[in-house]
Amino acid sequence: MPHNIKLFDHNACLGMWVHVYRNLHNGAWSVRHKGRVIGHTAHLMLENCVLHVNQKARERAVLTGKRTVHAYIKGRIARQSSEPLYTGGIKFSYNPFKAPYFYYTHNHQKAAVGASQILLIGSNAYIYNPNKDSYGK
Repeated sequence: MPHNIKLFDHNACLGMWVHVYRNLHNGAWSVRHKGRVIGHTAHLMLENCVLHVNQKARERAVLTGKRTVHAYIKGRIARQSSEPLYTGGIKFSYNPFKAPYFYYTHNHQKAAVGASQILLIGSNAYIYNPNKDSYGK
C-alpha cells in the first residue's frame, strides 16, 4: 500500500457500521463511516453484510467511461481472525462495465445481496453464508 494513505485501525472500530469499497487509486479498501472515509486497509472482515449498487450512478459511469464510487458493501466491522477464512467463501467481484450487480467470479452469476460475513483481502472479496432469499433482487 502507498505510504501516503490513512491506515485503518480495526480494533478501534469493532462493531461499527461502515460502507467499504475498493479504491482504484491506491489499491486498498476504503472504509467510510457516516459519509466520511475513516481509513484504508488491505484486509477486513465484515458481518451482517449487504451489497449495494446505485444504478443511476452506475449508468452515468458506463455512459461517460469514468469510474465513480457507486457500489459498496455495508456491514459491521468484525474481529480479525488470526488465520484468514479462505475456505468456504465464494469469491465475488463488481465491474460496472460487465454487469449492473456484484457477481460470483467463477460463473458470473449475480451474487446474493446479503451475507452473514464478507472477507476482503488484497484485491479479493469472499462471501460467506449468502442469504439465499436475496438472489436476483
